[in-house]
Formats: sequence, C-alpha cells, structure tokens
Amino acid sequence: MTTSIGELRFDGQVAVITGAGGGLGKQYALLLAARGARVVVNDIGGSVTGVGSNTEAASAVVAEIRKMREQRYGRVRSIPARPRESLALKE
Repeated sequence: MTTSIGELRFDGQVAVITGAGGGLGKQYALLLAARGARVVVNDIGGSVTGVGSNTEAASAVVAEIRKMREQRYGRVRSIPARPRESLALKE
C-alpha cells in the first residue's frame, strides 16, 4: 500500500524480524514499525559464536517501537512470549 506522496506503508501487516536487537535487523524493525507494520522483534541475544542469550537488546528495540507508537497513537499493548503469560491475556 502506498500513500499519495509515494511512501510505502505496511498498515495491517505483520513483520517478523530475526536479529532485530541490533544492526540491520533493528533498523528494519524500526522502519517497518514507523510505516505501520506490527513488528515481531526476535533476537536471542547470543554471541556471534551462538553462545549464551540476553534479551536486553531486543527489549530496548521493543521499548523504542512502543515509544514511537505511543507518541503517534496512544498506549499500545504487546503479547508476552511466554505461554503462561499468554494464557493470562485470555481472561
């Protein structure tokens, strides 16, 4: 979908971005969110050798997207990644 000024929009679309905690993945996530997409930020935060995990980088990107969306649309909600937390949303 495009706007009258030619900006490509992704309203109503979902983008799953792997490696979205940093680098190009982060930039893609921010750009798609700014253009209306709902973004799944996926990054286990492991080292370049695949060792370990840390969710801080992915959480920071999610916080940045939320702030951007709240400035534009008001409060936004997210769906937790853990199944037990997801069950609580059904109540």
